[in-house]
Amino acid sequence: MKKKIGILLISLAMISEANDTADMKFIYKLYKNQYYKQTTLKLEEFLKEYPTSKLYESALNLLGFNYYALKEYDKAKRTYEKLKISDFEDEAYYYLTKIALEKGEEKAAENYLKEIRNSSELKKNGVYTLATYYYKKNEYTKAAKFYRELLKEDGKYYTKSLLNLGLVYYEQGEYTRTTAILEEYILNKTKKDKNISQVLYIIAYSNEMIGDKETALKYYKQIEENYQKSEYYEEAIYNMIKIYKETGKKDKSRENIFKLMGTKYEKNALLILAEYEYENENYEKAKEIYEKLIKEKETADIRYKLVVTLLMMKEEDLALKEAKELKETKYVDEYYYYTTYIYYKQKEFTEILNLEKEMRNIEISEEYKKDIFIFIANSAKEMKKYDLAKKYFIQIETAKSLAELIKIAVIQNNEVELREIYEKYIANYQEDLEYKKTVYIETGNFYVKIKRYDLAEKIYKKYLKKYNDEDITNNLIVALLNQDKYEEIIQILNKKEENLENLYKKGIAYLKLHQYRNASTIYLKILEKPENKYTEKTYKNLIISLFTEKEYEKVLKYTSEYLEKYTKNKDWMMDKKGQVYLQKNEYNKALIVYNRLLKSGKMKDYAIFMLGEIEYNRKNKNEALKYYENVVLNYPNSKYKKSSLYWIINLNYEQENYEKAIKYSKYFLKTYDSGEYISEIIYYLGNIYMKKNEMDLAIKEYKKIATSNTINGLSSNVLEKLIRIYYEQNKYDEALSWIDKLEDKGYKIFWQGLILEKQGKEKEALEKYKLIINDKKQGAKANYYIGSYFYRKQNLSAARNYFSKVLEFKVSEYKDKALLKIALTYEEEQNYQRAITTLLRIKLIYEESKLQDIVAMKLGEIYEKTNEIQKSLNLYLEVYRKYKESKYYPVALERLLQYYIKEKNKEEMKKYYEEMKKNVPERAKLYKDYFKSGGIEN
Repeated sequence: MKKKIGILLISLAMISEANDTADMKFIYKLYKNQYYKQTTLKLEEFLKEYPTSKLYESALNLLGFNYYALKEYDKAKRTYEKLKISDFEDEAYYYLTKIALEKGEEKAAENYLKEIRNSSELKKNGVYTLATYYYKKNEYTKAAKFYRELLKEDGKYYTKSLLNLGLVYYEQGEYTRTTAILEEYILNKTKKDKNISQVLYIIAYSNEMIGDKETALKYYKQIEENYQKSEYYEEAIYNMIKIYKETGKKDKSRENIFKLMGTKYEKNALLILAEYEYENENYEKAKEIYEKLIKEKETADIRYKLVVTLLMMKEEDLALKEAKELKETKYVDEYYYYTTYIYYKQKEFTEILNLEKEMRNIEISEEYKKDIFIFIANSAKEMKKYDLAKKYFIQIETAKSLAELIKIAVIQNNEVELREIYEKYIANYQEDLEYKKTVYIETGNFYVKIKRYDLAEKIYKKYLKKYNDEDITNNLIVALLNQDKYEEIIQILNKKEENLENLYKKGIAYLKLHQYRNASTIYLKILEKPENKYTEKTYKNLIISLFTEKEYEKVLKYTSEYLEKYTKNKDWMMDKKGQVYLQKNEYNKALIVYNRLLKSGKMKDYAIFMLGEIEYNRKNKNEALKYYENVVLNYPNSKYKKSSLYWIINLNYEQENYEKAIKYSKYFLKTYDSGEYISEIIYYLGNIYMKKNEMDLAIKEYKKIATSNTINGLSSNVLEKLIRIYYEQNKYDEALSWIDKLEDKGYKIFWQGLILEKQGKEKEALEKYKLIINDKKQGAKANYYIGSYFYRKQNLSAARNYFSKVLEFKVSEYKDKALLKIALTYEEEQNYQRAITTLLRIKLIYEESKLQDIVAMKLGEIYEKTNEIQKSLNLYLEVYRKYKESKYYPVALERLLQYYIKEKNKEEMKKYYEEMKKNVPERAKLYKDYFKSGGIEN
């Protein structure tokens, strides 16, 4: 039974195998006739019916393909998954790759592709499929990667991959690679390649893009010569025209233009022709072409080019008209630019400012914004709308706009803005040369105008540190002149050419530096040259220099020369001549000059004043007074009235005509309430009242000086006078209030000590004096007063110690007094020799001392004590003869009388007695009886 079954099974299998082959043949016929649905149904039946057939995998493979063809990708995928390990492994992975791509599963597709054997043709097909998939998706980098794999060997995909890789690089803008790949493609192409004109165009265009115009032309020409029917023919011609134009082969460009007439590139070709004519300055022809094109089909592009052409033809009105047509087009920015430009050229600044109002809410492109803003800013500046001008210049911020902003700041006197703009320029435009000078000169000149010469100097010098410029150098000289920096001016001028202008400036600098000899040398050089515009004014400066140098003979020479040649400064020259005679004490000649000047009529008041000066110098003070009074009475508006009044007061004060001095002083102070002489006149008044013992009036006048803000040489004198008046009146509080105003701290303390001493507060006074015993100015006084205190207390050693300290001060009015007190201490100690030696120091060293009378008297007394009678007698005689106004004169007289009584010299006795009766009658009475008894009176 078992054996039969086996035979049956074998028979059945053989029958089955015969049937599956027949079925497969039928299925293949359906497949070949593309009956994919029917094929699919039959294959599904086949696989169920013949699961063990040797054709099973073939059927499964064919089923997978049919599913794929019917776009039933999930079924196809499941089917091919079953074939991964089979004889159809490569086919399975190939279609799994394609299915994955259809479903957008790129990563899976790449993984499936890797599983296909490299030797299989399906591998190359799969790579090409994947590359093309990426190419179509514009994923050019990935596409390029897979196309490059196919270039590793020369297979059936090599040429296709070259073409597609070239297209990939073209799409990526990698024109060098495009050219390299496609030139290789051309070498491998088939003779009947339908892509050749496209490839030639792409190669030409790519070379054009990388700047290889000659190679580009080579390929465009191949299209022109061989592919006239190609869709790329016209474009190739057009591109050739552009290249010829760009490379300067304008004639060739023009030749090819006419090949495009009647084509879609006709308009573009005509535009190039118009540009050709424009560039060759055939503006009329260019204009005709643009106008023709506008008539055929109006476009903003062409109208824009027409506007530019019209401007080159200087047809500004027509250009303006055409430009206005651009307002509602994409050339709106150009509309605003060209209209403002034309209006600016036509100086229609108001029109530009009207346009500015329109543009406030419009965003202008950066290409035109700067220029438009410049037109607006400059127009606003021209119309004196400076704030509007500033608004636009600020927005531009260029070296030029900052220079303009500086000019506006100068016009508006706005120092803050000027400084900010200047600093911004310095920070940001160091390399600018075009506007640098303007910036520096405008800024420097502004500071000169506002008298900030130091800042102007700094700015000019900063510029001149790098650049040499005559204008800025001259402006620097002006700034230096105003700061009295004449040495710097001379240094600058020494480096410059020695022309007349520079010589004259140098002369002025020397004059201002009081280097009159150098100034004279310079001016004499100018006078040596032929007559020029500096000659006349040089005389004046030369004479100033010579006069100051006291070269009076030369002054006389050159004033005479001037007066022979010129009349402009005639009176001034005569005056200088008169002043020379005055300086030389040639008063008669001076009188002649000023009397002539008086007759000339132009300077009468001055001439009269100078006649007064001459008489004053001649000691004819009454005559001088007459001239001064003449000026005051007859020339009320004269500038010499004030000086004349001063000298009237001075002379009357000097001559003790106090009432007149007071009268004129009051008139002076009523007429002039400030300026020169005021303090001196008040001081004179105070002194006059003081001399008249009208202390209240004196105080009133002195207080005017003491309480004024003017600091002058009189202030300390006046304070001292006020203090002394109150001190002598025992008005100590008032005295102390003025003492507080003294600037010298030591002097304050000294006066405080004096007041304490006068109040009987000797110890407190002593403490005050001790505070200033080393003070340079008041130390000598302090030591003297302390010494005097101890002298009064009979502490002679201490007194002498302080008096000796007085002698240590280099300058002191108390030295002679201190020496006298030292001598007195020695006298009291009966140290007569030291007393004599000390007194002789005063007598011999301080000859001008007011103590010479008492010194002579004391020496006489001490010599008398030492029994040196002749020496004593000689000294009494000295006092008697030299110091008749001295309070020691009567004492000396009496000592001489006593001496001659003792000597019984009747003649000398009588002589001195008579002198006593005349000068000191009270003392003479003491000797009356003696002389009666001796019979001398008879």
